[in-house]
Amino acid sequence: MLAEPIISALENVWPAPFEGFHLYLKRDDLLHPEVQGNKWRKLGPLLARAHEVRHGVLSFGGPYSNHLHALAAAGRIFGFPTAAVVRGTRMSPDNPTLTFAAHNGMKLFPVPKADYDLLKKTDARSVADYLQNEWLSAYEWLPEGGDSPEAVRSCANIPAEIISQFNPAVPGHRYICVPAGTGCTAAGIIAGAAGWGSVLVFPAAPYGVDRDSTDARIRNAGFDKQAPYEIVYPSIPLKFAETTPEITDFIRKFKAEQGVGLDWIYNGKMMFRIMELVKSGYFPAGSHIVAVHTGGLQGINAGRGDS
Repeated sequence: MLAEPIISALENVWPAPFEGFHLYLKRDDLLHPEVQGNKWRKLGPLLARAHEVRHGVLSFGGPYSNHLHALAAAGRIFGFPTAAVVRGTRMSPDNPTLTFAAHNGMKLFPVPKADYDLLKKTDARSVADYLQNEWLSAYEWLPEGGDSPEAVRSCANIPAEIISQFNPAVPGHRYICVPAGTGCTAAGIIAGAAGWGSVLVFPAAPYGVDRDSTDARIRNAGFDKQAPYEIVYPSIPLKFAETTPEITDFIRKFKAEQGVGLDWIYNGKMMFRIMELVKSGYFPAGSHIVAVHTGGLQGINAGRGDS
């Protein structure tokens, strides 16, 4: 069983180029050293009943998946077996993400991308039949990225924490910013921030996150209210694992000046885009901008950082 919930810190960020604004980091990257950031949030419902997981947990992810990295660590720490269908058959022995997962006891099954895309929409029995491993049919099913209604409800606690850490008497527009892979964490934040402020969602790629899927996640999690939100795409279209010299340089300077590491798949792109929005006059003067640091730092070592 999990102990009392850990509330991550809310920290101020250096002013320039944010003079006239209040920028904060919600440090979910510090929630746990291995089950990091939004993965701790999304796996929370599973970990709360880890003692009931009799056979194991089966999930899905790419070869550099933050989710698989965190799930493997959680299985070791909380004492349940884990298995994963991995997208693609080219598994390099130098891949630190999958090496870590295997060392933590996760059974890995690489499959071609076309088969992966089909299998992740089926069930444990279908996966067991495809892989010819009968024991997998008894494993609990955890969607790619940990994306589930339970995870959305868990992530809805993030705004509640922010609100409790905020001075309600401080004037100014209030925004919560969150990067997005599947959109699960963003959906929870949008639901949990109803009546408090606006939410800006920063997709890691120009596909996979949209209003229809976000609204559906909120409804499926049982919420009937939500904050106003906007999906903010990069100023320069980038694929999932792409970056630019400007973003890379920004991340380096941010670490040097703030002492906070950012991955270049999710949080680095989000913080760079927030900087652009501030400079362009998007935010009203005096706004309070809370950026949720969702972790993903294992991706820095892996050279990637899939959801």
